[in-house]
Amino acid sequence: MLVFTPNHPTAGFIPYPGGKVESAAYAPLMLELAEQDVLCVLIEMPLNLAVLDSKAADGVLNLEKYQKYLANLPENTTETIIEGGNHAGFGSYGKQEGDGEASISGSEQIHKTVELLLDFFAA
Repeated sequence: MLVFTPNHPTAGFIPYPGGKVESAAYAPLMLELAEQDVLCVLIEMPLNLAVLDSKAADGVLNLEKYQKYLANLPENTTETIIEGGNHAGFGSYGKQEGDGEASISGSEQIHKTVELLLDFFAA
């Protein structure tokens, strides 16, 4: 696993990598989050397939508390789309089949992703 530890963490984040994607491909996103005081842990998945270890973070996440507070999510929770981004823009692993063409750079998409995650952590 790769751990990005800020000096004064205010939140934690454990992403699950996409299929056939090395965890390290998400390092630029995790680094930018860590610079904003978010502790990030990238877990290596068997054969780079997160579906083969869907409970890789259960040792960190308290599932009992998660289930207890799940109902606290607002009923109007919505999905946010990063206009101009694509799947490959979340990591540094290059274009993949079905991604579509991005109209923003990978670094711009990472920056927008960090902004959205910081807003989410602050809510």
